[in-house]
This record gives sequence, C-alpha cells and structure tokens, in this order.
Amino acid sequence: MAKEATKKQDAKPEKKPSKNELKFAKTGKEVNEKRAKNTKTVMNPVKLTNKEKIELEKHFKKIKLSGEKKELIQFDGLFEGYSFINKEITVSGRQVIILSVIKNKTVKEESDDEDDDGQPKAPSATEVKSIEKEIKAALKLMLTLPPPAFVKITPGLLIDKLNASGICTYTIDKLIRIALIPVFATGSLPTLAQVQLVYDNLLPLAGVKTNTLNTSDKFNKKTWTKQLKDMMGAMATSCAGLANGNMALFLLSGFRVRKTAVSFNSQLAACVFRITTNHGGNTLGVNCDPIDYAKNYTIYYSNLLPFSMATAIQQTGPSSQLLEDLTGGDMMTIIMIANGKKLKGKVANPQTRRVPFD
Repeated sequence: MAKEATKKQDAKPEKKPSKNELKFAKTGKEVNEKRAKNTKTVMNPVKLTNKEKIELEKHFKKIKLSGEKKELIQFDGLFEGYSFINKEITVSGRQVIILSVIKNKTVKEESDDEDDDGQPKAPSATEVKSIEKEIKAALKLMLTLPPPAFVKITPGLLIDKLNASGICTYTIDKLIRIALIPVFATGSLPTLAQVQLVYDNLLPLAGVKTNTLNTSDKFNKKTWTKQLKDMMGAMATSCAGLANGNMALFLLSGFRVRKTAVSFNSQLAACVFRITTNHGGNTLGVNCDPIDYAKNYTIYYSNLLPFSMATAIQQTGPSSQLLEDLTGGDMMTIIMIANGKKLKGKVANPQTRRVPFD
C-alpha cells in the first residue's frame, strides 16, 4: 500500500492544454469552416509536393521543435489567402502535425461596398448663371452666322466606370445645359423629365456606402445607376442627331465626342515642297512639310522636256533630301510625292531649278 501511495505521489499530474493551444485549435477550426466553402482541392490530400515541403522547412527553421515530440503548428500567417487542413508530415527529420496545407487560393468575395467618391455635386447658383450666360451668347452668335459645314458627330461619353455619385454629378450638369438649348430640350429622347425622374430617385442613395443599405435599396442603387448611364448615352446620341452636323451646337450640351479616326489607307495630300541651291556644285536640295501618316517621300526629277514621271529618275527618302552628281547648268524639273501605307499621295505641281556649277 505504501508503495502504491508513493507511486501516486511520484506520478506527474496530467498537463493541461495551454491558452495558446486552445486558442490555436479554435482558430484552426474556424479557418477550415470559413474557407472550405469557397475553395476547391487542387492537390493530393495525402501527400505534399516537394515545393510545399521546402516552404514548410524554411518556416520550421524559425520554430523550436522538441526532439521527436509531435507539435501542432499553425501556418495561417505564412500562407495568407489560402485554406488549410490538418496533415501529418516529416520535416527536417521530425514528425510534426501541421494545420496548414495549401489547397487553393480563396476566391475573394465581391464586396457590396462600392468605391463611392463622396456626395454627388451639383453646380452652384453662380455656376448655373455662368452656364446660362455662356450658352445664350453662343446661340445668339450662331443665328448671325451662316450654317457651318456638316461634321459627323459621334458621342464618346466615357461614363462606364462612374459610380452612383459620379453619374449623378455628370447628369445634373448635362440636364442644366440641355434645358437651355431649345432644339435639344424639346426633341431629345429620353426626355429631360424622364432622366430627371431617375436622377431624383438615385440621388439620396448615391454616395451612401452600399453595405449600409438594406437589400431593396442596394438593388435600386445598382439598377438606377446603370439605367442613368444608359439614358445619358441615349440622350447624347439623340442630341447628336438633332444637331444635324453642327458640332458647335452639339458641344454646348457638354457631351464629349470621339476623335475622328483618320484612315491610314486613304490618299495623302500633295507635298508642299521647296528646292534649294546652297549645297554646293552639281547638287540640289528638296524638302517639304512633313505629312501625317507618310512613310517616306519620292522625288521625280529630269532635265528632259516635256517632263514625264514615267521616264524621270526617282529617289526615295525622308522629307528632306539632296539630289547629287547632277550636271551643272542643267534645268531640272522636279516633283515630290508622299508615300502612304498603300497609296501614293496626290501629285503636286512640278517646279524647275537650274543646277549650280562647281
């Protein structure tokens, strides 16, 4: 009996889990439950790859392991953004239990909160008066001038990336301007009243963080934002048609237009070229104003009359060239033509110059 009592006294009390171990176990469970919903297993659930072992070994070097004892190690901080499962593995000759095994990157959930840029802005009373004065003066001037040349008008609003606050700020500015231009105010579609109605409903929700709204308001905010963008695009197209090629009138609306594309394949303009004689004997200089989209320039020159491009000597190069080894005293007829991507430019009028002597 005495021996048994002695054994009981000598026996070490059972070690209770530390606070860190308990906290760790709870955290690991939460991590698994939360992240497993949004992930797919993309590796063998039994074995780790060599690359994964190397990554774990690097981290284990910073952790003190007590001999062959099995320890519970958390790697949540090491592989942030991944999901984890329990796994037993040998690393650096030690048998350990790890919590972290890479399965797949967690798919980031879309946040309901949009990047609002503060409250929508509206022009002040002073700014509205300034806009009215500007537009009335421009319209009055147009009545005294002859109709301008027709220009194809293609709106380019660049409003796709605007959020609710941004599209409200954009819309109220255009509504003020369009209301001051009679042909747009009465004829544009959608009408000013229709656009104003959507604007008035979206305005209280714009600038408010979406994740603070209830489900109905979230839906309405998203719907009205898209609807207002579509309506402004349609209104800009309608005003472009009503302007009937009058670009100055259309621009009073405040809408942006796309730059007119210039075709690289169309025929280039005729060269405005000059002939110079200050380069020494038997030499003439030929240069022209550079022409957009010209690859290079060809000079046709000859001392024969009548002049013919078919029989003339040709030299191709930049916009400034020298004609060398000519015969002093000869009267040269010269033409310079720009070369486009596929077509030669228009033919300029020929010019003549006598070649200087040595």
